[in-house]
Amino acid sequence: MDDSTQKALDAMNELINSDGAVELPGLDLDTVAETFVQAKYGKDLDAVEDAEERKKLKEKWVDYYKNGEGRAGLEVEINNIKANFGAATDQLKFVGEAAASSIASNAIPSVITVGTATSAPNPAYALIENKTKKNQLLAMLKNISACLVNLLKSAIAIAFPIPAVVTTLISTLATVKSTVNAIPV
Repeated sequence: MDDSTQKALDAMNELINSDGAVELPGLDLDTVAETFVQAKYGKDLDAVEDAEERKKLKEKWVDYYKNGEGRAGLEVEINNIKANFGAATDQLKFVGEAAASSIASNAIPSVITVGTATSAPNPAYALIENKTKKNQLLAMLKNISACLVNLLKSAIAIAFPIPAVVTTLISTLATVKSTVNAIPV
């Protein structure tokens, strides 16, 4: 791997971990290289009759992806999974907070009367405000969906089995989407 590629990978790691390390079970280079080689070359390896020869060939391919030219490709996909998981997790938390604030703000009157002046609340104000908040939340949820789609694409590319924490995040996203869609406008 050339120096500029390594610098780019190091920068990716630094950016991904700048808000705290992102860890997913089995998402390390050693485990991914083993799984990827088995997924990509498993049939070819099974066709080698001599067990010792099969073992040497598998070790050669694993070494290629852990230490050779194939390493950068795996690391890019691993980093993509980590970055998208971290972003989706954080953004989903922010959406929950924003949804709670939006609902709470509905109780705040759009007009405050001071002294003896009379005023009447404007119902159109509340409708417009709710519609704007709902659209903002839906846009945030769309971004989270895009992060998860990118995560899944990278997982497929490197034969990474999706851990339960990711499927739980996807289920939570679906629940939050239905909750946001239920906000009246």
